[in-house]
Amino acid sequence: AGANGLVCGPSWSTVASGEHLRKPSAIAAISSNDIWVVGSTKDTAHAIRTGAEHWNGSSWSVSSTPDVGTGLNMLNGVDASGSKNVWAVGYSKSSPRSKTLIERWNGTQWRVVTSPNAGTSGDNVLTSVDALSGTNAWAVGSSRTSTSRKSLIQRWNGTSWTIVSSPNPGTLGNSLLGVEDAGPNDIWAVGWKNSGNGLRSLLLHYDGTGWTEEAAVPNVGTGDNVLTGISAVSNNDVWATGYYVDGTQYKTLTLHYNGKGWRHVPSPNGAGRTSLLRGIAAFSKTNAWAVG
Repeated sequence: AGANGLVCGPSWSTVASGEHLRKPSAIAAISSNDIWVVGSTKDTAHAIRTGAEHWNGSSWSVSSTPDVGTGLNMLNGVDASGSKNVWAVGYSKSSPRSKTLIERWNGTQWRVVTSPNAGTSGDNVLTSVDALSGTNAWAVGSSRTSTSRKSLIQRWNGTSWTIVSSPNPGTLGNSLLGVEDAGPNDIWAVGWKNSGNGLRSLLLHYDGTGWTEEAAVPNVGTGDNVLTGISAVSNNDVWATGYYVDGTQYKTLTLHYNGKGWRHVPSPNGAGRTSLLRGIAAFSKTNAWAVG
């Protein structure tokens, strides 16, 4: 409310959910009456299982999601190109290894879709998905062995998911946490790399032929830099968010791409020692939202 007591505009309010999700992880809005949230819940034996809830414009309802095996199942990311093409990604773990988990909503039910894993002796986890159409989608994450962690990128061609070769510039580890498209031949993936000098921002780009690293990416502060979210308005207006460490403080990290290169754009921080950004949604050159 303003100084005169009049309401200045709309406000946020709490909306009752299906109270099903123990840990909501990601949200995808197809329209104002078609929204999905995915994450994890617990079954009667207290095992962590996949979970999803759907908004129909007036209320949230629980949507049944399948699980693989009897161990841990988790959904980390969700995206949709339409009401009958919704993808959710994460991992399942039947001791001792984690394997990729991909599920698809076809307008009627969720089904597990077979997804590959890098190697047979390590952990594979998917963190984010980008659905362009029924025949084109991307998922990113990482694969890890006892000695290394590598970026993991998979693509849906309308028939199956396959692993696509991706750069791993960090000699001690690489991980991807977000993916977004500015067009079918203009895809961005973000995360971190480590070559022994701490974590550094990792930005990968797909140009229709293959994935390459964006080498000229600014890193700020005195310590780690990590990118967790990305959103594209167009091929010359892309935002990436995350955090960086400066001394003993964690600060918000915001990078912008103008079609020629990436630059650091200062963003505000909270009053405490830790301020992190987890996700971003950009709509135009003058309208973007970041949360954390």
